[in-house]
Amino acid sequence: MNLIYGLVDESFKCTYGIGGIAENSNAFESKEISLVCAKNSFAAFQVCLKADEPFIVSTGKNPVFSPKGLYNNVRLECCIESFPVSNISMLPELYMEDDDAILKADILSEQEYVEVRPGMTQPVWVEVALPVDMQAGIYKGQVDLYIHKMFQDEKKLSPLTFTLEVKDVTLPCPEEYRFYLDLWQHPSNVSRKHEVRLWS
Repeated sequence: MNLIYGLVDESFKCTYGIGGIAENSNAFESKEISLVCAKNSFAAFQVCLKADEPFIVSTGKNPVFSPKGLYNNVRLECCIESFPVSNISMLPELYMEDDDAILKADILSEQEYVEVRPGMTQPVWVEVALPVDMQAGIYKGQVDLYIHKMFQDEKKLSPLTFTLEVKDVTLPCPEEYRFYLDLWQHPSNVSRKHEVRLWS
């Protein structure tokens, strides 16, 4: 299996146009990424994977088998130095068709694995929750990838690395937020709503 993978930031959107035309060619260029975050918040990025044959992406430690065949299983693990693993979550992203007839990776799946079609880019959302009492500083992390088929031993692939800079700033808890909404309505929208001419 020819597998390619890389890191992209949280705002990157995997898409497929009509007829399956991919627009994700730059999703595999970077093998490292830098993140910046405040305490009591979260940092996120995505791992993108693609292969020339069907495979399974797994974010858990449970064995995964497909009734469709003997697929390669690519298991992901994420760790950050001096940081609890329980504060790191990895969720496979699922595609849905938008109103422009383009498939977009928009759904974060709670399942710990997903089957991937040949040539399809599979993103995995990685989120790091930072506690209030975390020390400010720069932390190093990595995403390890392991591949195996059925009951074979896992083989470790080259890891993806990232740095997380935690600023000495703490965001308030949601119950402490102050919310002010100032709506500004354009006159043309008001006239359309009331079905009258503008400036009537």
